[in-house]
Amino acid sequence: MKEGMIIILLSLIITCIITLLILAAIIIYDIIINKYHNYIVPSAIDKCIIYLLLYCETRNIPVLFESEIFKQRENGTSVGLIKYKGETSITTGRLIAYKDFIIHIKQSRNNRFVYTTLAHEIGHYISLINYDDGSESGADYEAKKLVESFLTKKELKAMKTELDILFEHDPVIHTKSLQYRYISESQEYLYLVV
Repeated sequence: MKEGMIIILLSLIITCIITLLILAAIIIYDIIINKYHNYIVPSAIDKCIIYLLLYCETRNIPVLFESEIFKQRENGTSVGLIKYKGETSITTGRLIAYKDFIIHIKQSRNNRFVYTTLAHEIGHYISLINYDDGSESGADYEAKKLVESFLTKKELKAMKTELDILFEHDPVIHTKSLQYRYISESQEYLYLVV
C-alpha cells in the first residue's frame, strides 16, 4: 500500500512538473512572439511609408501633409484627399484622362494612420488610371496589393490581420463608378474625398 501511494504521488509530481514546463514554454513563446511582432510591424510600417512616398515621387504626385483643408470638408472627418485634373472628350464631354494628381493627408504623428491613408489614396490613383474606377473598394484593393508588394514574407505574416482589417474590401472587379464619386468640382480639380 505504501508503494502504491508513492507511485501515485510520484506520478502526480511528474504530471505537475510537465504541466508547469508546458505553461512556461507557452508563456516564453508568447513573449518571444510579442517582441517579434512589436519589432517587425513598426519597422514594416516605416518601410511602407518610405516606399509609398517614393512611389508618388517617381510618378510626380505631390503628397501634402496638412490639416487646414480637412477642417473645411465634411465636418473635419476626412483624413485623405486625392485631387486631379480631368481631360474631357471634345465630342462627348466625358472624362477621358486623369492628370496632375495631388494627395493631401491629414497631419498625424501616428505612422499607422499615415501609411494606411496614403496607401488608400494611392489606391485611388491606381484604380483611376488603370480601371477608371473611383470606388472605395477599388482603392482599398489596389492599396492592399501595393502595400503587400513592399513587404517581406515575415512582415506579411506579422501584418496579415492588420492589412485585412485596414483594407477590408474583398477582391473587386473594378467598376466605372465615377459618376457618383465626384464629391465636388472646382474649376481646376476634381476631388475624391476619403
